[in-house]
Amino acid sequence: MIVINSCPENPVPIELVDLPEKIISRIIKRGYKNLTPPQAEAIRRGLLQGKNMVVSAPTASGKTLIAEIALVNSYLSGGIGIYTCPLKALANEKYLEFKEWEEVLGLKVGISTGDYDRSGEELGSYDIIVTTYERLDSILRHRPRWLSKVKALVIDEIHEIRDPERGPVIEMIIARAMRLGIQIIGLSATIGNPEDLSGWIRGKLINCSWRPVPLIQGFYDRSTGAIYYEDKRVENIKGDLVGYLVSKAYLEDQQLLIFRHSRREAETMAKSIADRVGLLGQYVRDNSKATKLVEELRERASTKIEHESLAPLILKGVAYHHAGLSLGSRSVVEKGFRESNFKGCGGNANACRRC
Repeated sequence: MIVINSCPENPVPIELVDLPEKIISRIIKRGYKNLTPPQAEAIRRGLLQGKNMVVSAPTASGKTLIAEIALVNSYLSGGIGIYTCPLKALANEKYLEFKEWEEVLGLKVGISTGDYDRSGEELGSYDIIVTTYERLDSILRHRPRWLSKVKALVIDEIHEIRDPERGPVIEMIIARAMRLGIQIIGLSATIGNPEDLSGWIRGKLINCSWRPVPLIQGFYDRSTGAIYYEDKRVENIKGDLVGYLVSKAYLEDQQLLIFRHSRREAETMAKSIADRVGLLGQYVRDNSKATKLVEELRERASTKIEHESLAPLILKGVAYHHAGLSLGSRSVVEKGFRESNFKGCGGNANACRRC
């Protein structure tokens, strides 16, 4: 019989969790008063004591902070922490997030996502290293001298181990890390066999279903023109599905994310939504914020074409997001979505994480 590990039902006050004072002070300054159930459970079950673990929890349940705590704890213990993930875009995003710890603790964060022929010896001057799977695999093969100092390895999106191409790479990374005695923390929102994986790495399983916002799933039946939700609600669609959802997002002040299979489809969908918004006569309610975003985009977009493509959409409260955008443009789009300046967003499924 499979036993599913339980988590607290509700967030846990920070003062009730055993954390180093330097970590507590930093996360309190960031506005945290509580830790989410997955975060509290990971700490309770040995995150700071070097225990291997797989954390299986929904999106937005706080897995990134678990990674940060493990990596910073490695630094505080006199070692190096490594974070690895499947995409350069995600690596760049996490690199910028982790760098916030530099000012607080004086540690150094580095990133390496390409040039697989290099040994990575120069990375030994960093306390936290961000990589992609393939780059980390290359580093481990070259065996730089600083490997003996690595204390923790965070593998984000560890469910990629089931991918025919990336799976073997992740397996080799894990095997080498286990041989070196490095703590392994695997993070995923969608892993299908967490018990098997945690057993393989001889670690704890943190399996939580808690999420900050309830998820209600539904499906659209084209034949009846209605959305059927799991809570038994039925929503009749007037007109085509996308047009209906766009109108609803604007009229009810909601945010809408649409995932497409390719970058081109994501851009086409965003422009289509912007056209619909124009027909509705609805624009961003606070146009001053949109204007500031466009100004920031002008500064950070890598090309004039990129700016000219996104700027008109942003002024209508729409954007697209995929790995083909420059880091600067992605950051602007992500910021706009976090601040609710965008009501519609088209994204490529492989790159659209925040938007």
